[in-house]
Amino acid sequence: MAPTSILSVTNVTTTKFAVTVAPAAHAWAVQFQLRAAAGAWFFTEAFTDLRNIVIPGLIPGTLYEMRVQVIGSKNQRSEWSETLTHMAT
Repeated sequence: MAPTSILSVTNVTTTKFAVTVAPAAHAWAVQFQLRAAAGAWFFTEAFTDLRNIVIPGLIPGTLYEMRVQVIGSKNQRSEWSETLTHMAT
C-alpha cells in the first residue's frame, strides 16, 4: 500500500489542528502520530472521514512534528509519510 502525504495543517482553535491529506487509493482510514520537541511519537485516533480530520488535545505554543499512515482493506498499513512541523497557537 502506498503512503500518502500531508497537504496542509491549519489551527482550528488553540488546541486543535485541521489536517488535509492527499487522497490515497483504497484507504478506509488514516492514522497520525505526533511528537513535540523530538520526543517520543504518540498516536492519535484513526480518521475514517478523510475530508474532516481534526486533531484535538494540543498544547498552545508547542511545535509538533506529525506524520500519517494509510489504513486500507484487510487492515493493511502503508509506510509513514514524510514528517511535517506545525505549531499549536
